Amino acid sequence: MMSRLALPALSLLLLVSLAPACGGDGGGEPLGTCGLPISQCESADTSLDDAGADAIGADALDEDAAADTLADDATGEDVAADTLSAADDTLADDTAAPVADPTDWIVDGAWLAAHLEDDGLVVIDVRDAGSWTSSRIPGALHIDVADVRATVDGVPSQVAGPEQVAAAFAAAGLEPGTTAIVAGPATDTTTARLVWTLRYYGHDARLLDGGYASWSGASDSHAPATESTTYPAPTADDALRVTGAWVIDHLEDASVALVDARSAGEYGSGHIPGAYNVPWTDNVSGSALKDRAAVAALYTDLPAEATTLVAYCASGTRASVTWLVLRWLGYEDVRLYDGSWAEWSTLSGAPVEP
Repeated sequence: MMSRLALPALSLLLLVSLAPACGGDGGGEPLGTCGLPISQCESADTSLDDAGADAIGADALDEDAAADTLADDATGEDVAADTLSAADDTLADDTAAPVADPTDWIVDGAWLAAHLEDDGLVVIDVRDAGSWTSSRIPGALHIDVADVRATVDGVPSQVAGPEQVAAAFAAAGLEPGTTAIVAGPATDTTTARLVWTLRYYGHDARLLDGGYASWSGASDSHAPATESTTYPAPTADDALRVTGAWVIDHLEDASVALVDARSAGEYGSGHIPGAYNVPWTDNVSGSALKDRAAVAALYTDLPAEATTLVAYCASGTRASVTWLVLRWLGYEDVRLYDGSWAEWSTLSGAPVEP
């Protein structure tokens, strides 16, 4: 019969012999979201009327992170397998997880001051030509958003074709392949509209939150000297834009959610069936965007099953703000219904919900 003193020694021997199977390198896998109060909508749209803008009127990122399982199967007589399971199933709510780098979409004055001299970075000023001429961020180019819009199939204020856009970019002195920081008088519809247009035509662009007023560095008041460039006709990214026909085809599609950026009054007077109303002005406070948490809270009613979000307004200007902030929040597939209500109200058979 084995003595009591021999038992601990035997146990120690067994543990030592099994150690490589339980903790060594032997096979474990690595751990791995018009009847209207005219205040904001009409002021934004009317200011753009003469320039050809609004004349009328995440996928809640389902992060299913698969469980990372480290299984170390101990080998040996009468020894059970040791399994370490680390499961990280993050159920998405109605807001998306933040993007890794929000500055891919929106930057502030401090960021711009730190990067103004970066190679390949250019500022585009969309204020009126007089304001840009008198005082601007050093090196800023000027583009009138009206120059990249056109009437298409009878619908006004649509994004212009590639040849017209290329001509406007070249005349402004914009070089292909640069990163454009778009600055307006504030964070407004005109600024967001140019960011969307640039992105639609494959040009990297971000919005300067707070606009020119957020710039605290030295300004240039010398007479601007613009040198035109050669800008080839760009290719549109059709994944960023939808038509009225597309919307009609997807009205019953649970994977698509519509966001109406018009005022509550306009929305109540008639909207695309099923659309959620978040007026674009709700995203801003003063001249800049609200903080990301406050903006994200505006979109918590968007359905988690929606993988494509479509923003619209009267003719695509105000909805550009919605498109931009949804991308900023981390929603990946966000599109602009460029024709918006200007087109929808003229489409035969297009339903309207009161």
